[in-house]
Amino acid sequence: MDCISVMIVDDERLAVDDLMSLLDWSHEGFDIVATAVNGKHALSLFMKHRPQVLITDIRMPHMDGIELIERVREFDRSVKILILTAYRDFEYARSAIRHGITDYIVKNDVNKHTLMEVLNNVRTSIKSDMVLKSQTLIESVIKELGVYNTNHFSHAVLLVLEYLQINHINSDLTINEIAEYTRLSAGYLRALFKNETGITINEYITRTRIAESVKLLSSTNMKISEVSERVGYRSSRYFSQVYYKHTGAYPSDNRRGDQLP
Repeated sequence: MDCISVMIVDDERLAVDDLMSLLDWSHEGFDIVATAVNGKHALSLFMKHRPQVLITDIRMPHMDGIELIERVREFDRSVKILILTAYRDFEYARSAIRHGITDYIVKNDVNKHTLMEVLNNVRTSIKSDMVLKSQTLIESVIKELGVYNTNHFSHAVLLVLEYLQINHINSDLTINEIAEYTRLSAGYLRALFKNETGITINEYITRTRIAESVKLLSSTNMKISEVSERVGYRSSRYFSQVYYKHTGAYPSDNRRGDQLP
C-alpha cells in the first residue's frame, strides 16, 4: 500500500509542528502533503492535494473546523477526518459527528503512542474502503465496458478509475490532470493503465461516456445536444460520430427506442 496522504490544519503553527514532530511520518507510511493555519486556506489546499486524511482543529479564524468539514464533505465523502480538540472544546467538537468524522485526537493527551493508535485505525479503514471500492469498480468495468483483465489492478489504476467515475464528463479532462491526481508521470500512467486494463485511458473515457449516453438517451427526454454536453462532448456532431463508431447506431436511433445492434 502506498503512503497515505495527510493534511494538518491548526491555527497555532506550533501545534502543527508539534504533531509533525511526534512521528517519522514517512517511515510509518504517511505523507504530509499540506498544512494550513485556517479553514479557508485549508479548503483551497484540500482541493489541490485531495489528501486521504484530514486532521483539523475546531476553533480557527476565517473558517472554523466544523465549516471546513462541511465544505470538504461536499466534495469528498471518503476522506478520513480526525478532529484535533482540547478538553474545553470537546462538546463543541461533538457537533462534527454528523459529518462522519473518523476519530478524535485530544491535544492535551496526544503522544507518539496515542497518535499511532489513531492512525493505524485510519489505515485499516482506508484499506477496507479500497477493497470495497476495488470490487465495485471492477464490477462496473466488467458490466459496462467489457474489460475482463481486472484481477490485479494496482493502486494507481484504481485511483484513475475512481477519478474518472466522477470526472469523465469534464470536456477539458486531460491525461496530465489525471496523472497529477495519481502523482505519476503521464507517460508511465498511460503504459500502466494499458497494461493492466487492456485499453488506453482515452478509450476508457470514451466507453464510459458512451455507456452513460446510452442510458440517458433511452431513459430521459433530454435532447441529443444536452446528452452530448452532459457526458463531456461540446460538439453534438462529434458526439454522434463517436456514438456511431462504438454502437453502430446514431443517437437519434436510440432516442426513437430502437435496439442497438
